[in-house]
Amino acid sequence: MAISAQQLKSLDLDNRVALQTCGDYFALEKELEDAAKASEAAGDQNSMNAFRLLSHICTFSMRTNEGDPFTPRFIIDGRRSPMPIDYTGEQTTQFSEATEFISPPLLQARVADTVWYNDRSKWQIALIAISAYFESIRLLLSKAIRPQFEPDNDIYHDAFDYFERGLEIAAQANKKNPFPQVLVDTFEVLYQRTKESPEFIGFSRMAEIGGRSGLRTWEQIANDAFGVATQADERKQYPAFRQRIWEVAATAYKRIKDKDQERLCRIKVADSMLAMRSCVTGAGAQASWTMDAIGYLRDAGGFQKRTEELTLELRALQVEALEEMVTFEYPMDLSEEWQEVQVTFADLTLSQALRLLVGLVPTPQIKDLDERARKSQESFLFSQFGSHHLDDKGKVISVTPSAKRNGELDEKWLKDQRSSNLSFDRKYLVGSRIEPARRIFAAKFPVGTYCFDPIISASPFVPPGHEFLYSLGFSSFFQGDYIRAAHVLIPQLEASLRHLLEAVGTPSEKIKPDMLQEDRSLSGMLTSMRPQIEQLFGPDLTEEIDLLFNHKPGPSLRHELAHGKITTGHCFHDDVIYACWWMYRMVATPLLKHWNEIVEHSLARSEGST
Repeated sequence: MAISAQQLKSLDLDNRVALQTCGDYFALEKELEDAAKASEAAGDQNSMNAFRLLSHICTFSMRTNEGDPFTPRFIIDGRRSPMPIDYTGEQTTQFSEATEFISPPLLQARVADTVWYNDRSKWQIALIAISAYFESIRLLLSKAIRPQFEPDNDIYHDAFDYFERGLEIAAQANKKNPFPQVLVDTFEVLYQRTKESPEFIGFSRMAEIGGRSGLRTWEQIANDAFGVATQADERKQYPAFRQRIWEVAATAYKRIKDKDQERLCRIKVADSMLAMRSCVTGAGAQASWTMDAIGYLRDAGGFQKRTEELTLELRALQVEALEEMVTFEYPMDLSEEWQEVQVTFADLTLSQALRLLVGLVPTPQIKDLDERARKSQESFLFSQFGSHHLDDKGKVISVTPSAKRNGELDEKWLKDQRSSNLSFDRKYLVGSRIEPARRIFAAKFPVGTYCFDPIISASPFVPPGHEFLYSLGFSSFFQGDYIRAAHVLIPQLEASLRHLLEAVGTPSEKIKPDMLQEDRSLSGMLTSMRPQIEQLFGPDLTEEIDLLFNHKPGPSLRHELAHGKITTGHCFHDDVIYACWWMYRMVATPLLKHWNEIVEHSLARSEGST
């Protein structure tokens, strides 16, 4: 049920001193909720409901220049805090009628903004929102109000958010008309105040807003930013702040096509990044700043000699950073699992053992992996930060973003979490099932290619001409020769996928621009032909193929083996052992329904002939 305009007007907000001095929406929310509780205690149900409604609209989180201007403050277990869209219809109408009677300006701006968000025909309310936001900025600048969580700065950063939101509304409501004078005047005040103060972040933000909106010419911004950045360099202020201003200057000079000044500013940006190395401890952090500088100069172009010099510095820092790495161990007692496997295989025939080896480990389910990732995101602070993944020489081979983007779990983060969790799973599964089963099998039966020939000859997974390679790979694996097994079996995956795709009428080759045809690699098939692969194997198994053989960060076994990066020691890693067993499962699984007729019968004849 909507709260009426009359109920909102009757709250006598002007005379609530504590409310009028609130400097941010957190403080407004608290004061309004306290007023709602006081009204409830006094038995005034109407005032309680009205205060609580106003309290709730103060919980919207503002985000400017990112599409939707508001996002829920909380999203927990599928539930969220209020959003403007929750008040469409009659409540928006009642807000509209009460807007001019709402105070203080900060609260009036939120009520008017909610109306404008839900009904773009209310341009008069949009003007009230603009005026209220800019009046709130005036109060912040005069220190009549202040945000409760910000230190006593020359300029409070909330002022920039309010200005940018007011600018967005003005652009939507006025369209081709000039900006209101109050907007222009407020911009001038903020621009000059930030230009003359050490608030570099504020100046960079106002400069970008001014350039985008036309409130300042790019030439003016270029000259102003260059002056501010030069002063910051002379004062040796924090390098990251100086970097930001030099970036603004470089962008502005690029806009006015002053290549010489743009180049100078870009050099200054890179120098500021490199100066950050003296502000951090550890070679890893210093390598990160060096990498940022190299990436920036490469994107800018024309700095080849400088990037080559920095690349040498980067390699030295990365090697040094390896000394800072630590390992951790988590002891596991797998004696019960080994005993269970030993009992299971004790009285099996060769055929029965080969069949049991197929089902040692189930295919991981995407939904289960994602649920684990979501729980870790909710439980651990580190998921809020991005991470870099290094190879054994310290080089960055992949970057994982932070968990959330625009309030939703980032898909790249989610996939990287699947890969990370499966890495731990494989370590346990190899140690508790695959390796004990392999050892018991090898001790119980004379392992040779003959054991696998009936399976391979009947399996649709094995392309013609590859039969002996698979037999050799499996016999090597179950004999414990992981080096030969890995180098024989892992390269067969691409051939088997191409074979199966062709069998269902989906050739895997591509035609290049020079009209030559070429087979797609594993990564190419997983990128361009994933729907077809999922039709063959289903999404869960396809994702396991991707995470085990292709994806980075992850084992990426196809890439590592193809490029000669798998050393002798790598062949004994749990991921490689799992991959060799996985290839056996893929070959043997299609035969399970007719195992006795195909495999057991053939093995019986083979054993009988010997």
